Amino acid sequence: MSGKSKIVLLLGVVALLYVALSSGDDSVEVEVDTEE
Repeated sequence: MSGKSKIVLLLGVVALLYVALSSGDDSVEVEVDTEE
């Protein structure tokens, strides 16, 4: 397992969390927009 696979795994987890939070609570999307 090299560093690349670690990054891919991390990105996958982040993507799953983002989708779960976005569909579960609309306020999360607002926070992300404000952060940008």
